[in-house]
Amino acid sequence: MRAKLPMLICMVTGALLLLQFFVPHPFVQDTLLEWVSNSAMIVGVFALAIGLASLLHMHGNKIKRRLPGWGFSVITLVTAAFVATIGLLKPAWGPTVSHAQYVQCEPDLHGSMRTTRIVRVEHTLFGFDPQSRATNVLVGAVVTPLRANSTPLYSWYFTYVHSALVSTTFCLLAFYMLTAAYRAMRIKSWEAALLMVAAVIVIIGQVPADQFIPLGHINGVSTFEWLKQLIMDYPNSAAKRSIIIGVALGGLATGIKILTGIERPYLGGGD
Repeated sequence: MRAKLPMLICMVTGALLLLQFFVPHPFVQDTLLEWVSNSAMIVGVFALAIGLASLLHMHGNKIKRRLPGWGFSVITLVTAAFVATIGLLKPAWGPTVSHAQYVQCEPDLHGSMRTTRIVRVEHTLFGFDPQSRATNVLVGAVVTPLRANSTPLYSWYFTYVHSALVSTTFCLLAFYMLTAAYRAMRIKSWEAALLMVAAVIVIIGQVPADQFIPLGHINGVSTFEWLKQLIMDYPNSAAKRSIIIGVALGGLATGIKILTGIERPYLGGGD
């Protein structure tokens, strides 16, 4: 019974999700789909709790046993606690680091632009502007309050820390990809030679090489850029679409096996 109940839940839930593509009834398209979506959110909350517990357990044991790389585990846990705190509390504070001023204009009845107000904003370390003032130049230079554009601290973190780290990681991966491509494209057959020629054309066409080397033009663009676009539009698109079709057929077959109970990965590999 412990194995049959999860299989039954999986089959019923999968069938309900498939109904929306075949039954255009408002109950199926709106009410039933909303219920399934809300149920998925509830399951996701429990999955988040399990993932957090697993994160604490794995890195906590690594720190406790002083295993190799336990310092990175400390950084991981501290960062997770910091992001969770700023996401829940949403603090809006920070020392003032700069002042900005801009002018808002709007057209008058005659179509000419006129200055309506001058806005002065004080920016803090974390990107907030808690003190914004607007001087209305049309009504005796009266200072009027302006709605402050408050940026939460977690948005500052993702913009200036997380995005920077992700970009740095992908830049480092580019060197590994380059060495892997060098190993993969060693010319040992005519297929490898064709791959190498296509790769060189795409690389040269991606950079403005015609600014330094006269390579000629075709249809108003540089020769290698035209050849690159030709490769990307036809052979590359055809190969990519065939791969996507194969992946889709494989996913369909796997989905049917899971719904019918032939494959049961959600049971941990057991029968």
